Amino acid sequence: MFPPRFPPVFFPCISPVFPPVSSLLKFSPCFPLFFPPRLLPLPARAVVEVVTGGALPAALEERTLAVEAGTREQLLVRFLSRLLVEFDGDGFLPGTAEVTLAADGRLAATLRGAAWDAERDGYGVEVKAISYHELQVEPGPPAQLRVILDL
Repeated sequence: MFPPRFPPVFFPCISPVFPPVSSLLKFSPCFPLFFPPRLLPLPARAVVEVVTGGALPAALEERTLAVEAGTREQLLVRFLSRLLVEFDGDGFLPGTAEVTLAADGRLAATLRGAAWDAERDGYGVEVKAISYHELQVEPGPPAQLRVILDL
C-alpha cells in the first residue's frame, strides 16, 4: 500500500485518493461547462500543496502566465503543467492565483507566491507531470473533473 508522506489536501470540491503510482485528485461538482475562473485556482492550489506537503508560500513575488488550448482538458493540463515549469525552472510556487478566461480558449493567470524553501515550505512529493491518463472533464450537472498527477 502506498502511504502518502503528506497530509491529505482537502477543499470543498476536492477529495484526494492515493493509488500506488499517482495521486488522483477528484474535483466534483465544481466545474460547469467551461471552468469559471474563480474555480481554476483550486487544482493549482492542490498541486502546490502536494509538492510542499500542505504549505502554501507567502505572496512575496508576482508572476503572470498565459496559456492557450483548443479544449477544456488541454487548457487545464497546460495551465497546471506551466505551474510545474515555474517550480522546476526556478523554484517558484504560487500561494494564490487569479485566473481569467477568454471564450477562445486562452487563460491568463496572476500568480502570487515565493521561491520554494525546503525549511520554510516543507516538501511533500515531487510532481513529475500532469497526466492526460484518465483525465475527466464532465460539464454536468453535476460537473466533475479528475486530474492525475504523475509522482
